[in-house]
Amino acid sequence: MRIVLVDREPIVVKTIASFLSDLGHEVKSYRSVAEFLQAKLDAPKSVQVIMSSFDEELVAEGVREIHRRFPASAIVLMLDEYYPISHAPDLARGVYGCISKPVRLGELELMLMRIGELHTTVQDS
Repeated sequence: MRIVLVDREPIVVKTIASFLSDLGHEVKSYRSVAEFLQAKLDAPKSVQVIMSSFDEELVAEGVREIHRRFPASAIVLMLDEYYPISHAPDLARGVYGCISKPVRLGELELMLMRIGELHTTVQDS
């Protein structure tokens, strides 16, 4: 899958991107949602997953804009102690799910498998 990873913490990006690459995924990373939205992607429709840290920059309008530009992508929010899952608002449709930081790589792998199955099912329909 083609995955976009948005996080301003270099160690998070390095760890998750390395793990995803080892699983065979193509990963592009950005330090902010604004940087990601300004990027000119070769084939934006082929991005299957957008993983982003949840912060002030990613309010409901940010999620809506990502969903508008990448309607076929599953959005996964990575939440830390400042924005725990229990406080995550229902931002917008198009958010597939949330993962707590520090990200458990096995949990992430299972979520990506489910997303992959979902994309396969939609494409086969």
